[in-house]
Amino acid sequence: MAQIVLLHGIGQQASSAREQEAAWLPSLVKGILASGHPEAAVVAARVAASMDQNRPPLAQMAFYGDLYVPTGTQGEAPASPAAQALAETFAAALLAHAAASDDPRLAAEAANALRQVDPDRDGVQGLGARVRGVAAMLDGNAWLTARIFGRLQKARTDLLQVTRYLTEKDLYAAAQSRVAPLLDEDTQLVIGHSLGSVVAWEACQALVRPLPVLITLGSPLGLDTVVYPRLRPQPPTWPPLVRRWVNIAHPDDIVAVDPDLGPLFPGPDGLTIESHTPRSKHELTGRGVAVQFIQEQLTFTAKDAPMATLLLSVLGAFAEFERALIRERQLEGIALAKARGAYTGRKPSLTPGQAEALRARAAAGEPKAALAREFGISRQTLYSYLSPPVPVSS
Repeated sequence: MAQIVLLHGIGQQASSAREQEAAWLPSLVKGILASGHPEAAVVAARVAASMDQNRPPLAQMAFYGDLYVPTGTQGEAPASPAAQALAETFAAALLAHAAASDDPRLAAEAANALRQVDPDRDGVQGLGARVRGVAAMLDGNAWLTARIFGRLQKARTDLLQVTRYLTEKDLYAAAQSRVAPLLDEDTQLVIGHSLGSVVAWEACQALVRPLPVLITLGSPLGLDTVVYPRLRPQPPTWPPLVRRWVNIAHPDDIVAVDPDLGPLFPGPDGLTIESHTPRSKHELTGRGVAVQFIQEQLTFTAKDAPMATLLLSVLGAFAEFERALIRERQLEGIALAKARGAYTGRKPSLTPGQAEALRARAAAGEPKAALAREFGISRQTLYSYLSPPVPVSS
């Protein structure tokens, strides 16, 4: 069987294992080649060659997306009442996370969406009372949905894929049955993205032989109101036969609510989850002799074990892949919204009155950094308001 087992995320019900492998493996090859290891070209060639259908696969996708679409139908199966209710809670949790984002527009849009569904005017308070109608609110905001999910379908579809897996035993069992046969004595690495990280973690709980490395990407495992209390088994712990666990969460990924999973999944014998929040490219030193993660203070050399070097490559490759997925989903979602007339472009950050006040106060000499903080905009946006309009040539 394959040495690397991959598990995709939400929104892949119209795809296939081969399509997903074709999307993932080029990023893996790119990362291996960029690692600087003396054997990088050999390993990359092996991965690339394994994409040939006539060769044994080095990496294989455990595909479960089709389970959401019943045989002989085009649409997804109806969700249970429990899954629908949990989807509302999930939507509220994601909006609350987005409202705390460093991105000024994302934070403002999410906070505004929560205010619109907040029943405080009826005398009820708190996030628990806020959940009703949140998924519909997301579906009505094309920009916000594209920013968080970026899927071609509506947000509710993605939300329900997660909550159905967590609440419907038959779907859970069917998904696990797609993974288990791939995990054998050849398996060296399991990589799960988004919902796939949840499926991977639960599959690793049932391992009968050691697994050298588990990598989770953009994982919602730490979402304490939706995912964490519904993991199987409870209480959630480190998968006992996993030797190393690496979690990668890009700062732009709203679904990865808690990038530091270590405190939630205590490991045996002092093992801890290696959490990475990539913000910059990895640096090669010594002409490939050593590769260093500056932020994480980890160094791998040519003397490291092959799996350590491959892990390094995967970290770099899939950190970039995770960011590319987020960006691609955003662009696809915005394009679809434009096609149906639901997206009219970026809303101004300030009202005309606010913009006029900003210009006047800046002209009076007030510090621009203080003005940007007060108006809740970035420095770049502030300077765009202060710049004179570009004349339109006739």
